[in-house]
Amino acid sequence: MGQSRAPAVALFENAFSAFARGTLVQTTNGEIAVEDLQPGDHILDVDGQPSPVLWIGSSSFIPADTGRRTPLVRVMADSFGQGRPSGFPTFGPAARVLHTPMAMRGDQSPKPVLTSLYDLIDGINIIEISPPTPVQLFHLCLKRHSVVCVNGLELETYHPGQNTLRDIPLHMRDKLLSMFPHIKKLDDFGPLNYRRAVQVRTPAA
Repeated sequence: MGQSRAPAVALFENAFSAFARGTLVQTTNGEIAVEDLQPGDHILDVDGQPSPVLWIGSSSFIPADTGRRTPLVRVMADSFGQGRPSGFPTFGPAARVLHTPMAMRGDQSPKPVLTSLYDLIDGINIIEISPPTPVQLFHLCLKRHSVVCVNGLELETYHPGQNTLRDIPLHMRDKLLSMFPHIKKLDDFGPLNYRRAVQVRTPAA
């Protein structure tokens, strides 16, 4: 995994802040807690295809360091259907779930899109929480942008976004790319293989 200190801005924090410690990722060896994964472990995507983990980002979000809360999302068991999710997993600001929005469900061929869990908060099944103590969060990068099974939910692996890095200062782009040993240039991330919905709601500070 390696260690690298990154600026505390959303562009960098999103590379480390999808899955809280204890969430379970489906692998070829069954469900494994995200904190126990190692580069080279094979994760199953939603189509059942295995892909090795190339990079694991991890960071401890400590409210006292920033003077800000660390708003997270907790999803109640079965909120998206039986076993979706299993348990009561917690997710960070970068978590996006493959989901068909209500507005699209009447379409003849509705297609699910990657939706920020913050946009699905309803205060009942999907709630915002703000732990006062440090929380360890993780993200995963595979060879290609994928959707994987986490506690029974379909969530995306890390991808910075199709054009995100093209519009930032060169020194920040170089810093971000340097955190990924398998990435030499922007194109190495590959395309976004699933469409992302525009995020409406952002985490409260």
